[in-house]
Amino acid sequence: MIKQLSNGNQLLNFIACDVPLSPEDDPDTPLTWAMVVIKKDDRYLLMHNSNRLQWECPGGGIEAGETVEEAAIREVMEESSQHVIDLKCHGVFKLHLKLKDRTEYGALYSGTIDTLQPFILNNESDRITLWHRDDMLDDRLGELSQWMIERLLTE
Repeated sequence: MIKQLSNGNQLLNFIACDVPLSPEDDPDTPLTWAMVVIKKDDRYLLMHNSNRLQWECPGGGIEAGETVEEAAIREVMEESSQHVIDLKCHGVFKLHLKLKDRTEYGALYSGTIDTLQPFILNNESDRITLWHRDDMLDDRLGELSQWMIERLLTE
C-alpha cells in the first residue's frame, strides 16, 4: 500500500496493533510521533494548522522521556486545548517525508472528549472545530488526517 500525498510525502504502510511499537522487521525506522482522531458524539475534533493552512487531527512528535501515549495526550492539549479520554491505539503508519528525505513511523490513536474546553491560540493552530463528515470546512482537510479518519471508520 503506497498512498502518494499532494505535499510529496508517501504513506507507505499501516500496521494494526494495540501497542504502538516499530515493527521488529524494521528496526531502523524510528517511531517519532502520534496522531489522534478525536470524537465528541458524532463529530470529529479538528484543529486548523496555521502553518500548513489546513484542518488536521491533533498530533505531533514524541519528546525525550515521553511515552507515545503521553505525547498523544500532550499534543492534543497543546494544539486544541482539549483533554482527550478513552485513548486507544489502532496501529502504526509508516510515512516517507519528502522534505526531510526520511522515513518514520507514527502511531494512530483515537479518543473522545466530554466537554469542549475554551480554545487557546498557539503557535500551531489558530482555531478548532467539531466537524461532521457532511459539513463543509472553510479550508481543506489534510490528506493524512482524512485517511486516518476513514481508516477508523472501516474498523
